[in-house]
Amino acid sequence: MTLNERLLRAKRALFDKAYAFLNDRQREAVFTAQGPLLVLAGAGSGKTTVLVRRIDYLVRYGNAYYSTETPERMLFEPYIEKLESLAQMPELSGELLDSALATFAVNPVRPYQILAITFTNKAAGEIKERLEKALGEQALDIWAGTFHSVCAKLLRMYIDRLGFEKSFTIYDTDDQKRLMTAILKEFEVSDKSFPPKTVLNEISRAKEKLLLPEDYEATISTHDLRRRTILRLYKEYEKRKHIANALDFDDLILLTVKLFEEDTELREKYRDKFRYILVDEYQDTNKAQFKLTKLLCNAENNIMVVGDDDQSIYKFRGATIDNILNFDQIFPNTKIIKLEQNYRSTGVIVSAANGVISHNRTRKGKTLWTGNTDGEKITVRECFNQNSEAQYIVNRIVELVGTGKYTFSDFAVLYRMNAQSNTLESMFAKSGIPYRIIGGLRFYERKEIKDVIAYLCVLANPGDHLRLKRIINVPKRGIGTTVNELEQIALAENKDMLEIALHAAAYPSLSRAAAKLSQFAETMYRLREDLHTLSIGVFVEKVLEKTGYLAAGQNRIHRPCRQRQGTCVQCRKL
Repeated sequence: MTLNERLLRAKRALFDKAYAFLNDRQREAVFTAQGPLLVLAGAGSGKTTVLVRRIDYLVRYGNAYYSTETPERMLFEPYIEKLESLAQMPELSGELLDSALATFAVNPVRPYQILAITFTNKAAGEIKERLEKALGEQALDIWAGTFHSVCAKLLRMYIDRLGFEKSFTIYDTDDQKRLMTAILKEFEVSDKSFPPKTVLNEISRAKEKLLLPEDYEATISTHDLRRRTILRLYKEYEKRKHIANALDFDDLILLTVKLFEEDTELREKYRDKFRYILVDEYQDTNKAQFKLTKLLCNAENNIMVVGDDDQSIYKFRGATIDNILNFDQIFPNTKIIKLEQNYRSTGVIVSAANGVISHNRTRKGKTLWTGNTDGEKITVRECFNQNSEAQYIVNRIVELVGTGKYTFSDFAVLYRMNAQSNTLESMFAKSGIPYRIIGGLRFYERKEIKDVIAYLCVLANPGDHLRLKRIINVPKRGIGTTVNELEQIALAENKDMLEIALHAAAYPSLSRAAAKLSQFAETMYRLREDLHTLSIGVFVEKVLEKTGYLAAGQNRIHRPCRQRQGTCVQCRKL
């Protein structure tokens, strides 16, 4: 064996030792640094670990493991013998091993050259946290986030190239529904025949397919009156959002794709920047997300996607399984690695899952296995309806608690939809079983939180009429329905409502509330002066104080408390 061959073997043995906590297939995925890589990861197979470890490996060592480069300075007998002896040591200090591996680094990747895209904020947060532990401050330079957060970051820098201002606001589902409800009313379209949620879902599906109103129109037949009506609503919806300098969540990806398609210089800039792209939960991506990923890939196609073709359940949201099934056809010379060892479940569960999954018609094909014990057998119970199902659950819990081996806190009941909890709650209450619902109203869905966010959005973007209408009379200022006339004047003069409110005395139709409107506008304009000078915490406190929101809230809380000692029900709610 030549010195070169011995060096390569010793190098790989050291890397295998350093990453011995991963199984063979996981290590292969981590060490593969060049070209397109498809990782088919079964449930509980450690895909997040692989994703994080691969990023860490790329930053530290680049393409060290599979590279056949052997520097002349390493090709001498004593040095190779030392490496071989290190590789044979049963226990090796981490510091000594790291030092040895660092000498083999080949084109290590700069953190800012990595783009890691996940499907949920929770997953993104977990990846960022793990990367910080592994890489320290270097991790802060890695672009890691959801498709929407990454696109929002890009649009904040470049959306002016598409005719929007960088201070755009983002409408959530509640904002969208409010806007569509107003449009339906103005167009005299029945919200029974065209429920706002249904119309917005149709618009969302169009955007996921990258169909702007003019593209959507091309897909509609002349006689399809329903979709023709939705087209009218779609056009007006986009017009109103553009006037308000606002986007919805689908716009974030759609407009980023449009930006990179139309701006060649910008597209090439980010292709050069992102040498490595990693996408998690790839089976749940839609056409727009696929298009964005493809646009960002450079000639080297150093893209890794992780997903499970057997877990694609979001077709109703626009996800297409074809993205993962056809990945190796779209990216030639793709390396496919299957993570089939399950670390999470018992043998019985894995075996049952394989039995169910084997019936899937469109799949790449993999068989999960586990080193865990078989565990308890699965019990299948068929119930007549939701009541008998809830009764069975209650009876089973009571039976097991009665053995003395369990307490009520040992049990959890999982359900698919919130609506299913009603029957369970009723049955638990009747049976006297203590329980609590996990979840409930999300933090950002609370009224007071949405109010504060609305204030901040209007201060950053005065053209956001939807949010301004939410807070112009919160707390109550006696403005009332005059706000509708204010909006009509603003639309007619192509100005924002805040500017019209400032000069309300000049408009006879606003005379009734002119003083209150101008006072509100003056307060908002004064607050805008501090928008970029105060820290966000101090600024929010000032907004709450100057707008009267804080004082109104305190009055609402404490007035009932004067009636008796202790905290009232209203206080607990707030």
